[in-house]
Amino acid sequence: MSSISHLCDPKHGIISSQGSSELPKAKLLDLLTLGGVILGVVVGVSVRSSQDETMSPREVMYVSFIGDIFLRMLKSIIIPLIIPSLIVSIGSWISRTALGSGAWRCSITLSRLFWPFILGITLVVTIQPGHGTDQASPGTLKGYLQKRYDRDTLMDLIRNCFPSNILLGLLSLPENNLILLYC
Repeated sequence: MSSISHLCDPKHGIISSQGSSELPKAKLLDLLTLGGVILGVVVGVSVRSSQDETMSPREVMYVSFIGDIFLRMLKSIIIPLIIPSLIVSIGSWISRTALGSGAWRCSITLSRLFWPFILGITLVVTIQPGHGTDQASPGTLKGYLQKRYDRDTLMDLIRNCFPSNILLGLLSLPENNLILLYC
């Protein structure tokens, strides 16, 4: 079956027998993801180009707040996804295969877990995110006062609703650190 006839096949949900078009859920999710990425790029470029001067550290903190929450949500689902998949895959090996085949499948699964870690570490070392910022550690600054507002506390409360690691989220409380020069 050619790709065009596959797309127009009523069985796959693109065009029904009545002629109305409907998208299957998997393709709708792909389109919504692509639309979200495009919308994010458009909003980011328009906000960045609308300002004549550079953004203050507080404005940068407000803009990065939503991205920080999104990354925390992504990080929080890593452990609940990996551990059950390992348990299920090892359980299925024991019931279906002999020792040699099970060892081969185990090595494949471990390599699938190992290579993303290597790729992530390589990309972080190569790209060095945050390297170009002028953020000094708070311990090295003297004569600076850390000023906190009520909205900082509210943002901390919202941020703590989504811990990046579920287990460590019970033990630590991150907070906004904004250092201002007092006169």
